[in-house]
Amino acid sequence: MFDLFGTLVDGERFPEEHEFAAEVVRRFATTSRVADALVADLFARVVESWLDPAGPAQATADLVTEVAGTHGLAVDAASVEDLLWDVVVERQPPHLVAPEAAALLADLRLAGHCTRLLSNCVLPGSQMWRLLERLGLATHLCDASFSSDGQHRKPQPSAFTAIAYGDPIDVTMVGDSQRDDLDPSRALGWAGWLASPTRLPTMADLALPAAAGRERGAERPHA
Repeated sequence: MFDLFGTLVDGERFPEEHEFAAEVVRRFATTSRVADALVADLFARVVESWLDPAGPAQATADLVTEVAGTHGLAVDAASVEDLLWDVVVERQPPHLVAPEAAALLADLRLAGHCTRLLSNCVLPGSQMWRLLERLGLATHLCDASFSSDGQHRKPQPSAFTAIAYGDPIDVTMVGDSQRDDLDPSRALGWAGWLASPTRLPTMADLALPAAAGRERGAERPHA
């Protein structure tokens, strides 16, 4: 089990409020005053959520749609996803992938292990898969769970148990956060490895038991 940002790649990108507001004006034909107020409210809601790790996860696209509605803007899901992709990915510096990330994931798959991703993030899940494709990692993953889809969020135990479907044996969590990755996974009896893009474990470090016949097929292909 892997975390993404701060582990396999560097940190998630976030636009400045003025960048986001300018794009809202351009895409939704509203005024700067409305866009500034909308984005300020949106960012406040996101920060509030980050500061309450025990609180419920909310789908990013739903949150944007809800906040836009309070400011008199009716936006559809496709437009919101396009907006988020543009301001979070296209208008930000490209992500740096850990040099060993793809090879480690590929070696784990080749050895018969199921590689899954558990990520707290902003981009909706469909666009996270799009980003993973761009980064060259998607093909090496069995499945993934994203907090941005509004179901589960680390460090809540449900985030870990939901992605560990199929009753896997000997799960190891690799992540960059003691609070969000290692403590909750170890509470479930999993192994844990504190990592970063410059300090990923090797296959030898992980010392995983033989996987032949244990998890092959226990994966959900993404859309």
